[in-house]
Amino acid sequence: MGSLPMLIFDCFKAYLLYLAIWIAGLLVVRLLLRPNGEVFRKALHTIAYTSSLFMMYTSGSWLVSALCCTIFAIIVYPLLVVGEHWKGYGAFFTQRHTGEVKHSLLLLFLSHAVLITLCWGIFDKPWIVYTSVLMWGTGDTAAALIGKKYGRHHIRLPLADHKKTWEGSSAMMATALLAGLCALRLTSPYSAPICLLMALLAAPVAAYTELITKNGDDTVTVAGAVSVLLLILSYLL
Repeated sequence: MGSLPMLIFDCFKAYLLYLAIWIAGLLVVRLLLRPNGEVFRKALHTIAYTSSLFMMYTSGSWLVSALCCTIFAIIVYPLLVVGEHWKGYGAFFTQRHTGEVKHSLLLLFLSHAVLITLCWGIFDKPWIVYTSVLMWGTGDTAAALIGKKYGRHHIRLPLADHKKTWEGSSAMMATALLAGLCALRLTSPYSAPICLLMALLAAPVAAYTELITKNGDDTVTVAGAVSVLLLILSYLL
């Protein structure tokens, strides 16, 4: 076991390689296939939300992965502030409004650092982080892609964002259910029936939380709500 700075350095070194491979592949796909803006946007989104999970897996330490998330946010945020002055910045990131990318990145990495600290560092349940982040990330991607293309029926439930549709929300719940079941089976100590029950209970919570969250803050709210539910269930089941 090395010193903490060396462990952080090793984690960052592996993560930067991971990031470089992802981005290089994505740029090649964009140049050759020219996917539409929303697909490219969600591909970037996938790179972002899997980052903390990669750090967790690579480091094997809650402290190292939480610190790496925090340090990365602190380093990259000012770089994005400067990058916003480049006229092609918004088009490259398919940014919906000024400041969206830097705001979302800061929320994502800092909130994941908190999740890792609480769920793994305090409660020793890293599987909750893996599951909640994957349920949010994959579900949000499905909701955006399906909702924007096929969404026709807007939701009028209490507190719901009326711009969102039944088609998108249904895609969110189904994808979150599948991602949650897979994550639980791969990372938690529970049997298949218990994993299925947990995923069935968590998926509607993820979908409804995403439905009522506005201004892109589902980055925090969905993973947070699912984490709280899974933590409670871990003591009941």
